[in-house]
Amino acid sequence: MGNDQYDKIKNIFENYLKRQCDYSSDILDILNDNNIKKREKDGKLIQINISIPKNHNNSFIVGLRYLKRDYSHTEDHFLFLEDADDNQKVKSFYKNKLEKKLPEYQNTHKEQLQTDQINLNNSKSNYSDVSTISTLINNS
Repeated sequence: MGNDQYDKIKNIFENYLKRQCDYSSDILDILNDNNIKKREKDGKLIQINISIPKNHNNSFIVGLRYLKRDYSHTEDHFLFLEDADDNQKVKSFYKNKLEKKLPEYQNTHKEQLQTDQINLNNSKSNYSDVSTISTLINNS
């Protein structure tokens, strides 16, 4: 049993590694197709991350990082499994729930990134010990 949502994320990840394209609208479309909406009231989306967990084969984590009104950062996580059941193609992790399932994501939910930690050329991120790609969101 395949997961077409997983396949879409995998394709975006592999294409980004080849040519570093902006994938933000594709990710938001996939999440929207799965009834997952980005935050509107308590934060501004500033970054989208896609990573490969070290302790979970054939999966991707999509992270939506927000700048909250109090200027702190928070990240909502979504797990895409290759062999997921039809009703579990995308699993949401809010607050610090992901780090309980995947310890390699310890402290990523509330990590406070400094501007100099974010590569403004949208290349690979340096703040996680998992394979991660990141793109910044243009909010103008």
